[in-house]
Amino acid sequence: MPERGRRGQASLPAVEAAIGVLVILAVAATFTVGVPGDGGHTRTAQLDRYAADAATIIETTPPHESGSRIDDRLRRLLPASVLFSVDTTSGRLGRQPPRTAPTGRATVHRANGTVTLRVWDA
Repeated sequence: MPERGRRGQASLPAVEAAIGVLVILAVAATFTVGVPGDGGHTRTAQLDRYAADAATIIETTPPHESGSRIDDRLRRLLPASVLFSVDTTSGRLGRQPPRTAPTGRATVHRANGTVTLRVWDA
């Protein structure tokens, strides 16, 4: 009987070890590359909370012609990295938020009209 060519076989523990290494590398790559985030929803929720807190300040602050009283209180309340805009029937206090920035929003109804507060990251 003619002799056939010798074939080598990989041992089963070596195959299992190679598969284990591949699984570990796949998990490590997932953590390195990352899993899709929440799309900014967490930050928007935080900004909404800031806006709600600031709206409470607006609700409890007596009207002042120049708006400086509310401006000062909001600057003390909000973190330094957060900007704000207060829109009333009389005008705007602060600047217009950027169109692309996530914003938090709160509305307060006062005797002299509706006040809308928007906050965003600087």
